[in-house]
Amino acid sequence: MAESKADLTARAPYVEMRRISKSFLGNAANTDVSISVRHGEVCALLGENGAGKTTLMNVLFGLYGADSGEILVDGKTVSFRSPGDAIRAGIGMIHQHFTQVTTLSVLHNLMIGSRGRFRFLLDRKAAEKKARELMDRYGIELDLSARVSTLSVGQRQKVEILKALFRGAGILIMDEPTAVLAPQEAETLFDTLRGLVRTGASVILISHKMKEIMRASDRVYVLRHGKLVAERATSETTPEELAELMIGQPLSKPPRPATPSGGEVVLRAENLRARKRTGKPALDGVSFSIAKGEILGIAGVSGNGQTELCDVLFGMAVPDEGTVSLCGDSLSLGAPLGMIRSGMARIPEDRIGTGLLMDLSIEDNMVLPRIGSGEFCGKFGVMRKKKIASYADGLIEKYSVKATGRLSVARSLSGGNLQKILLSRELQSAPRVIVASQPTRGLDIGAIQFIHSRLFEERARGVAIVIVSDDLDELLDLSDRVAVISGGKIVGEQSRENFDRNRIGLWMSGVAS
Repeated sequence: MAESKADLTARAPYVEMRRISKSFLGNAANTDVSISVRHGEVCALLGENGAGKTTLMNVLFGLYGADSGEILVDGKTVSFRSPGDAIRAGIGMIHQHFTQVTTLSVLHNLMIGSRGRFRFLLDRKAAEKKARELMDRYGIELDLSARVSTLSVGQRQKVEILKALFRGAGILIMDEPTAVLAPQEAETLFDTLRGLVRTGASVILISHKMKEIMRASDRVYVLRHGKLVAERATSETTPEELAELMIGQPLSKPPRPATPSGGEVVLRAENLRARKRTGKPALDGVSFSIAKGEILGIAGVSGNGQTELCDVLFGMAVPDEGTVSLCGDSLSLGAPLGMIRSGMARIPEDRIGTGLLMDLSIEDNMVLPRIGSGEFCGKFGVMRKKKIASYADGLIEKYSVKATGRLSVARSLSGGNLQKILLSRELQSAPRVIVASQPTRGLDIGAIQFIHSRLFEERARGVAIVIVSDDLDELLDLSDRVAVISGGKIVGEQSRENFDRNRIGLWMSGVAS
């Protein structure tokens, strides 16, 4: 029988972190941070990129050792030398990117790392019995015999939760758990979390989605520059107050310009067909057009062809069939430089692996596509260093990049500042089209608002913008039209005046036509 909320609250905190400090090479990531999580509650952890949230949770999960401070579980001091120690103490961490063997069944994924009664022999029957008891207790529905590769993203999220519970976790750390879920899948996840906390389990939720924080959490801790700056009961605060606590100043949402009407078509894609790297179909006859001064949002659950669509538009892949034209001129697909010279700005999904060269300086990354131009390169290939320095300093100031200087190595910067470098480089070329894939993934609310305002400025200038995002809220805020891609096809489209969140979510889930 589940304990009442009052009984759970009266118990000692499930976990406490007291005055935790952690530094890397002399740089403080956490300074005297103290938090506690009670039995049967969801605590949210908020903060800008680089505020120390992940470091703090990595200390709790045993990935890092704290420089000072202590951790208590159920009132007893513990010392974690590895994640294995944390798991044995009842702490599980569910990362944004799942750690699963997709060729194995759900049950086999649960059994990985476990031991049977005879230590070296796995007991499949006992494991299945335990898994079914956990599923019944927490209201989790899964086919234990199904191969993980056949599951939806939402079902794979449930596998991760069940795996943590299977290992004995009573405290779940969840890092951006809805980042790749459709709205209906997110709702199912929250139902699962509510089932967990009703039985006395606890959740620490790291999320940049303020609506989720307000809806799912009981209390909120706010970190800024590695320090705890506030603790709030969720019912006694507002998204505006939390945003201000995160960034240290009031945050105003950028005004949305009026929706254009009937502009000339700038970008047109027709009957695009392409395959994944595995050879399986990825795009199945995708067609769309976008007009001058219009934002087209491409919605969909991750893995439904968005990556391949962007690869084709970026010139990084040649489709099996189809064409792409810019202002009526057919583009030569598979030629990234040609796309850039045609007037396309490209913001790739993977800013680290594809967008920037992480071992080069901010300055080098900013001038990279134009390095051979007469503006920055003189006779005989001699670089105009003063010109480059002035150009980079101007962009650093204009885009509020936080760094020690233009010669700072890109690898030393936070995700938000890396995205600003990428944005500044691409927008400075005065493009006619912007294709942005996951432009704010993993960024804090301040960086998100900055990037949104810059995109609105480009739209007001008449630029046609395609935004691919897993975040439906972002697309509904930004877009004039939203097209949904599922199974490699455009399965539905709505204009701004007719947006129906539920209908779009059903399209994303592949259960409505």
